[in-house]
Amino acid sequence: MKYILCALLSGIFLSTCGPAQMEDGLPDVEKRILRAEKLFNGAYENLDAAIMERLLTEDFTIGYADAAPSKNREQFVAELGSLRQVFPHLQISIDSTVYTVTEDRVTVVGVRTFTWQQEGVTGEHRESFENVWHLVGNQWKLAATTLAKYPE
Repeated sequence: MKYILCALLSGIFLSTCGPAQMEDGLPDVEKRILRAEKLFNGAYENLDAAIMERLLTEDFTIGYADAAPSKNREQFVAELGSLRQVFPHLQISIDSTVYTVTEDRVTVVGVRTFTWQQEGVTGEHRESFENVWHLVGNQWKLAATTLAKYPE
């Protein structure tokens, strides 16, 4: 049953713009995480620091597998604002995701592709990610993200 649920949820995450009825029949936790991931990815794509601040825990960290220094919440949100100038036409597509649910924690592992236009040239970067969501009060918040360049 657990594997069937993971397969179902993976299919749902493959299309982040899927219709709302895809949530029908899912348990409340899965519905809430699906919405939180969509909101996070939308805020990331739009480089929307205000929405991002509401989604992140106070002690949020983002780490990089290539040994780049990790960043805290304030550093990550500040970086979003500066990226808006560099990448005004950023698009993010979620290529695949799988998540694991416990009572107060959800881990989402996936692959996403960033595409942008800069001075008439299209750029692309593919990366794997792991988002760890914690239940804070009655709201799911992103506590940590780990990124790695996706193997070519």
